[in-house]
Amino acid sequence: AQDTVLHLAAEAGSVEDLELEDVLKIGYKGIKCVESGGPEPGVGCAGRGVITSINFLEENGAYDDVDYVSYDVLGDVVCGGFAMPIRENKAQEIYIVMSGEMMAMVDRGDHAAAGAADPRLRTAGLDALDALVADLENVLGLQ
Repeated sequence: AQDTVLHLAAEAGSVEDLELEDVLKIGYKGIKCVESGGPEPGVGCAGRGVITSINFLEENGAYDDVDYVSYDVLGDVVCGGFAMPIRENKAQEIYIVMSGEMMAMVDRGDHAAAGAADPRLRTAGLDALDALVADLENVLGLQ
């Protein structure tokens, strides 16, 4: 398991006390992986963890010399923190990947609608959404 940015920051005293090597793990074929983490359920804002982690990664050069960045965010809440990679012009293309269950599609539709309503996306030259991809295999009983 990988320690999260927020967990390590809490242990160290603050995120400023961390080094990139503390949170970044190199995986298969050199893929760089970081887990932002979040507060205990019912305590604090998980979106704040996303913002803190992305700011830390930027300030410490984690995005230097990478071709692609993929964010795996919770889909059940559309809040500022989870939308930060989109809102702060950190994306050139946006793909939402989801299961085919109804609630997953409703939640991802909320993300797409939130993005479409944000004029900052349009002024950044981004379409609100490049693709909405649903995995319908288990829903439709496909093999």
